[in-house]
Amino acid sequence: MSHLRDNPSFGETQVQAGTTASTEGQQSQGNSYEYILEHKPGHFHLPLTILRPSSDQRDIQLKKYRLSDQFNNPDEVECTKLALLNFISIFEYALQHVDQARETAKHVLEKDPSNLNALNNLAHINRMSGMESEAKRLEAKITTLQDTEGVSTCEPIAKALVARSMAEQAFALTYDVFDKDEDDEGTEQTEKLFNAQKLYQTAFEIGNAVIDAREKMTWSFFKAFNSKRILSQYLHLSVHKYDQEVKEMITKNLDKSIAGFTEVLHQKPTPLYKAQALVYISCVMSRTEYAVQKMNLPGLQMQISTFKEKVTTLLQEEGSVNHAIDLVKNNHRVLNTMALALKSENVAEAEATIKASLETESDPNINWYGYLLKGELALDRYKRTTKEHPKTKGDPGNIELLNSSILNLKTCLEGMKSSINYNVLGEAIMKLALSKSWTTLHTDDGRETEAYMHLRQALDCFNEALKKDYGARDPRTHALRAECLKYLQEHKQAVESWKRAVELDRESTSYWGNIRPLLTMLLKQCKKTSDSESWQPAVAETATYLKVALSKYETVYDKFIPKLIEQFPEEFLQAADYFRIRNDFTMARKILHFVDQVSQTYRWTPPLQQEVEERRRRIKQETDECQEALANISIQQPERSEDEQTAASDVSEEGATGGEVLDERLPATKEQRAFNTLHFKFGIPLFPF
Repeated sequence: MSHLRDNPSFGETQVQAGTTASTEGQQSQGNSYEYILEHKPGHFHLPLTILRPSSDQRDIQLKKYRLSDQFNNPDEVECTKLALLNFISIFEYALQHVDQARETAKHVLEKDPSNLNALNNLAHINRMSGMESEAKRLEAKITTLQDTEGVSTCEPIAKALVARSMAEQAFALTYDVFDKDEDDEGTEQTEKLFNAQKLYQTAFEIGNAVIDAREKMTWSFFKAFNSKRILSQYLHLSVHKYDQEVKEMITKNLDKSIAGFTEVLHQKPTPLYKAQALVYISCVMSRTEYAVQKMNLPGLQMQISTFKEKVTTLLQEEGSVNHAIDLVKNNHRVLNTMALALKSENVAEAEATIKASLETESDPNINWYGYLLKGELALDRYKRTTKEHPKTKGDPGNIELLNSSILNLKTCLEGMKSSINYNVLGEAIMKLALSKSWTTLHTDDGRETEAYMHLRQALDCFNEALKKDYGARDPRTHALRAECLKYLQEHKQAVESWKRAVELDRESTSYWGNIRPLLTMLLKQCKKTSDSESWQPAVAETATYLKVALSKYETVYDKFIPKLIEQFPEEFLQAADYFRIRNDFTMARKILHFVDQVSQTYRWTPPLQQEVEERRRRIKQETDECQEALANISIQQPERSEDEQTAASDVSEEGATGGEVLDERLPATKEQRAFNTLHFKFGIPLFPF
């Protein structure tokens, strides 16, 4: 991942920290002085996602809820609560609750009058609210705190203020990246996490001798958690891009994560932090080991085995996950966090943790997340069981799992109506409908079957999810809705939902769960409408999304395109003709090449080779004719002005070579119009057989 900048800069502090940082605990007096002078406190200059104008308000509100819940944890230490309050104030400002944001910043200053981040944040809020004199007063106080004589001698108070400010900024950068990144490989997320790592390191260098042990213990924890996030990014990246750099970053951040959480255990942590450190050590090791084995990453197995031996020894000395549960058995918030970490690593331990959480707090208005996790665990167990034994979907034990999941998820919704909660409930109800032996949605006398009623309930859940927080931007919501519509035999609406899911899938993804069902339904539509007027538009739409598939999804051809060609050979040839008529000869040749390969592999009778060759000949002939026509036009026509060229350029998204990426956001009707226009322009019969 060499494209990641090693020292990305977003402010004076980060540049300074990135260019002069040395080993922790060995910072010289001179460099401490430079760090303090160069440090820029506050959060508004940080590259926080929540401060972007494009950020969804419902999404920000949900994230703020998570931070507020952590702040309300009675076992949380005071220094972390101040970091949380500073960050919550930024969320309130992003939600345009300016007065609330101001009061939260003031609340930090009541507890810590010299908190540099709170002073700077409040100054910014006041200035943007027209309170210029108040902003100047606060900035003068910051200058006094940073430019006193104590700075030149690096007195403890100056060091402590700046070190705490850096640690709070690092905390914000780590917890700003809740959701998946918008770019291809998580570059932006990873850069934020790298910056947070440097800020934590510099905070330790400056404040090691002046910050009290408990506060440093929390810094060690969050620094290790930050390394855990970086590790997750590189494990995800290794799925489709594995090289020496990725390998080194996996081992480096695995080591940093385990070493950091181990350091927490050796710093006399509170039960809250000891329990979390024990669970995270176990989960980080288990997740990395699983990823390395599953992806068969060369050269890593031996190193991972060594790490595992050390972790096993450590947990024998410090305590198991059961010991961690016992440490925080009265704190449902931490038990939920631990259960989430254990959910994909050890189901039995996750279930035991959630049981303890709900025994501690059963009110869904307070512990709705515990009910969500319990419902998810039951649903996951059902899906694992039926995947291994598909014929057991209707067995009483599996039905009981689904009913348990649905009951807990409905209880969860009493406390929090969010998109993810509706999604999971809808999926559980849809699985219940499909677990029954059903072939029809209505009885002979027109009554609705039980399966139909369950599917309608599931659809209601997915529709509600679209209205909540980031549901409308979540491809999973649209995909689940599309699947439900397909079972309800509302195929047209299902296609539209899968289109939206495909649109929301990130670029260059190895995940193809949305494009496959969409292409399958579009190809079936082509086959079904071959004798009707809607046939040509159906082919245009299918070809459009076929191009999206081949340009947006990295492994799509290897995974399922050959199987689709085997099922729909004629429809693929029609798609090739579509691209030929639109002058996208590159795509036309590519489709014909795929069909040719599959025809030889499956040895169809009669073979398609002759048909493929005829289309190739036609493509070559039309390519030559187009090139000749363009050459004649360029000779005969005078040069046009720049405005005229711009006005005439909006003809085809692909151009003559098909090299550009088609924008799948364009409605299919535009593609259909272009398809028919080109047909009449060239006077060529469509898809002759």
